Amino acid sequence: MDFLYRGNSMFRVFRPGDQLRTEAIPLRDFRRGDIAVYFQKGPDRPGIVHRVIGFEGNALVTMGDNNAAPDRRRVTVADHPARVVAGIHWKGDAFAVRSGLAGMAQFRINRLRRAVRIAAGRLKCRLFPAHRTD
Repeated sequence: MDFLYRGNSMFRVFRPGDQLRTEAIPLRDFRRGDIAVYFQKGPDRPGIVHRVIGFEGNALVTMGDNNAAPDRRRVTVADHPARVVAGIHWKGDAFAVRSGLAGMAQFRINRLRRAVRIAAGRLKCRLFPAHRTD
């Protein structure tokens, strides 16, 4: 199944307009670091693309690499999750998707980049108060 990515919760991994190739797998076969597409509001609604960061019973704990906190709602079989395995950037180049341990390493790097970006923005506002946007 192919899926068109929209949004920015997976910034630095995907860009809006990227086409994602997915494979349907049993919930028990997901690993920490995999990226999942799921449909919590029904298969005819836009899907959510987030990384699996843990497990709670028979559910996945997910989080976007660019989000502040894990998703409150857990992903279950009823959400029809599928693992993202590859994709095509909106410019046309194909790419592989890191999963498992490599995916968790990428997640940690993206979280660090996000923290640095936020800290730099706060520092800029303190150093240059005339440039504030709020």
